[in-house]
Amino acid sequence: MAFYLQDDWHIHPRWTIKPGLRLSYFTHNGNTVYLEPRFSAKFKLRDGEYLTYATGLFRQFIFTVQDESNPTVINSWFAIDETVPPGKSWHQIVGYERELWSTTVLQIEFYYKTLDNMLTYRERRSAVDEELGDDIKATDFFVPLDGYSYGSEIFCS
Repeated sequence: MAFYLQDDWHIHPRWTIKPGLRLSYFTHNGNTVYLEPRFSAKFKLRDGEYLTYATGLFRQFIFTVQDESNPTVINSWFAIDETVPPGKSWHQIVGYERELWSTTVLQIEFYYKTLDNMLTYRERRSAVDEELGDDIKATDFFVPLDGYSYGSEIFCS
């Protein structure tokens, strides 16, 4: 379950900021409430042209894992349990936005994201199938790792 609150503040004719806060609650890992702050700002360069910035903390309670032995189009989805904390990511995004026509906007964004508790398969393969039992934990099959990602995106909508 989650609740999100956000507001637009026009603090100057050229500046708009959007503070936000998401509260997430997930029962399968200790009944914890997670606070996830969000913030974005938009600076008007001239009519229809803007510089943008956004940041936020995001958590992931389900995750997808690709198995190296299977095609990359096949993903397995899993929910976390009490043995691992949710995945956590801080996003930093800067961008440029331009209204090309009355119905079309071009956006160019550059991002950097930290990634904590990404789960990847623990390598324990065998040539035979075995019964797994009833008390299976996420850490029996997955190991949490940290990382980062960066890149750029172009949108035209």
